[in-house]
Amino acid sequence: MSGPVPGGLERRQWLATRLAFITAAYGVSGEETFSRLIEQEEAIDGALDGGEEIVLWFEHDLFCLINLLYLLNRLRRLASTGQLFLIWSGASANGRVRGIGTLSGEEVRALFENRGSIDWAQWESARRGWTTYTGGDAVAINAALADDPAFPFLGEGMSLHAARFPHVRNGLGRIEQEALDLMAGGALDFRELFSSFSARNSGYGMGDSDFAWTLSRLERQDEPLIRSSGEALLDRSYELTATGETVRIGAADNILLNGIDLWLGGAHLQSPHQLIRWDGARLG
Repeated sequence: MSGPVPGGLERRQWLATRLAFITAAYGVSGEETFSRLIEQEEAIDGALDGGEEIVLWFEHDLFCLINLLYLLNRLRRLASTGQLFLIWSGASANGRVRGIGTLSGEEVRALFENRGSIDWAQWESARRGWTTYTGGDAVAINAALADDPAFPFLGEGMSLHAARFPHVRNGLGRIEQEALDLMAGGALDFRELFSSFSARNSGYGMGDSDFAWTLSRLERQDEPLIRSSGEALLDRSYELTATGETVRIGAADNILLNGIDLWLGGAHLQSPHQLIRWDGARLG
């Protein structure tokens, strides 16, 4: 969900692009990461050639949506075979995402028994959705914000994606704004911050490493918005700087203070050029 996801790359370029980001952002082994990426791609190739029924299990959040769109575009050769099925675990009545891992055995069985094959309209929606996400064009993303009756969560997911772009008010995306608001409200240690963020923003499906990477970007800027103490991630504590509070309330713009060099899907935001902002309804 984070880092560059540009469209139109051949396999070697795609793997190199994702490898460079993952190792730099999360401090993991390049050799192990490359091995896992290759293993993942080979598993998809095997699914294409296996001839068996394939069931995709995904949840109602942006993380799952992006990965589902990628898979469906990789598996598009199966569009006419009838061997691909989707199980989409939607949001609960209160709007929060209930993970598949929290379901009872009977609930999981019911999901499986009601699995649906991917129809042509869904294949086409997935193609357009992936092209939009990896293209990074504001006009195309705005067009994708409407509900798509053929594809679950696509419009809502694209809205969550659009809200990650810097806001016209202060240059912060929704995830960054939520993090600063939680700190201002007294949530200062990482465990509490991540738990509270996830409870309020379950539609992102964000993992703790992704959230920590977002916080680190706010701390490493020329004019830091936050500062932290503690080494181990789960024991780390945070606080707003004076600049952070000024930006949080909209009295200053983070991009004007610190610039920006950030990938959101296929959109590479760089100052002073290639800037796309969110006004709460549309990108422009």
